[in-house]
Amino acid sequence: MPPGKAITEYRLGELTALIRWIQSDGRLLTDEEIMQEVVTELGFTRRGARIEATIRRAIEVVHSTPRKT
Repeated sequence: MPPGKAITEYRLGELTALIRWIQSDGRLLTDEEIMQEVVTELGFTRRGARIEATIRRAIEVVHSTPRKT
């Protein structure tokens, strides 16, 4: 997923896939750590309310979706 787009240009599925990728190394991360990793991966230098709300929604979706094994 290329960085540099506005947060509104990323689909929810893209963000959830990124979050799952971030979690794939097996480290236990807090939601705040996941948020920071996503912000960094997407190339954002600032965390505005819209960015945080969108990423938090994606984190909630990942947490509520059963993992496939």
